[in-house]
Amino acid sequence: MMNSVCLKNIVKSYTKDKIVIHNFNVEIQEGEFVVLVGPSGCGKSTLLRIIAGLETVTSGDIYIHGQYMNHVSPKDRDIAMVFQNYALYPHMNVYNNLAFGLKLRKVPKAQIEKQVHWAAGMLEISELLHRKPKELSGGQRQRVALGRALVRNPKVFLFDEPLSNLDAKLRVQMRTQIKKLHHELKTTMIYVTHDQVEAMTMGDRIMILHDGITQQVGNPMEVYQSPNNMFVGSFIGSPAMNFIEGKLVRHETFVGDGISLNVKNRPELNKLKTDTLYLGIRPEDILVGKGEILANLEITEPLGNESILNFKIGSQQLIARDTSGQIYEPDTRIPITFKPDRILFFDKKTGVRIC
Repeated sequence: MMNSVCLKNIVKSYTKDKIVIHNFNVEIQEGEFVVLVGPSGCGKSTLLRIIAGLETVTSGDIYIHGQYMNHVSPKDRDIAMVFQNYALYPHMNVYNNLAFGLKLRKVPKAQIEKQVHWAAGMLEISELLHRKPKELSGGQRQRVALGRALVRNPKVFLFDEPLSNLDAKLRVQMRTQIKKLHHELKTTMIYVTHDQVEAMTMGDRIMILHDGITQQVGNPMEVYQSPNNMFVGSFIGSPAMNFIEGKLVRHETFVGDGISLNVKNRPELNKLKTDTLYLGIRPEDILVGKGEILANLEITEPLGNESILNFKIGSQQLIARDTSGQIYEPDTRIPITFKPDRILFFDKKTGVRIC
């Protein structure tokens, strides 16, 4: 399968001391949905603007469908971009907002009409074509912004945090709409967000960035279950992965503040040159109500189908996700344990996963 977008050794710096992107590489296959996710200021929007041609690179190469793009203008890259702010023309109705870009390209009138009605039908906004943007809700405006990209039928769609201005319910609806659109069109989509839930639910692959450096690339479950480092473990997942500092005693027991666990079943730990490390465990991999660890329950957050339990063990906080339906009273000591095959270990100095 042909690469749709290929970035090789991309570096972006504004000054010698301010490098925004560090040697970034990615190959995105045709029809793939890739999400760039990370905290504010990690460089993800800059990368999207580099692909679009709105930013130049300090060094490195950009290819779109096998063609070298470093010096090609944005209008000739056959991409369409959807921004966080809808940027609709307030004096035009929805039809003309959708048609405007095609008119600039001198597309025949009959073709414009066909494309506009096709896009409006795909996004279920056909009944809004006569309305002005001020008469639309936030979700409707975002659909019009999507439609404006859609009518161009580009080779690559770029999304720059398109849902961040919507309320929670609309965000869920629009996530579904964009996924459905991708399923039907099978066009390459590159999506930028700081919201790890969007990344997990939307992407075929996700790329986690931090300070302009790629931390991990993989499918959502691979990244969730096997994070490369503590940053990925804490950023992906809500609630985040728990980390417990401790020492490895004789390569067979992990000992932390208020915790002692037999880890004889982890032969990989025998190769360690350090005895100080972090244990990582996801909230849903903590078994509540049985086990050898006594934890003090501080707060319970009932969510209907599950409860989030906030524990304290020694001086360390621990969050568990419990689906048993059992009601636990705060300020009680409750036995817990960890699923042995879901325990991860991380190097204390580097934060890198050991095993």
